[in-house]
Amino acid sequence: MILLVAIIVIGPAKIAEFGKSVGKVTRNIKQASGELSRNLNNELEEEQKSKTVNPPPVKKT
Repeated sequence: MILLVAIIVIGPAKIAEFGKSVGKVTRNIKQASGELSRNLNNELEEEQKSKTVNPPPVKKT
C-alpha cells in the first residue's frame, strides 16, 4: 500500500533515489543516537567514579 502511494507521488524513476535518501537518514539517526547513548553512559560512569573516590563528608551529630 505504501509502495503504491510512493510510486504515485514520487514517480517510479525516483523511487531508488528516495530509498537511498531514507536509508542514509536512518543510518545517520542510528549513528547519532548510539553516540549520544555512549556519551551519556561515559558521563554517568565518570560521575559514579568521582563519587566513590571523593565521597561527600559525613555530618557528625
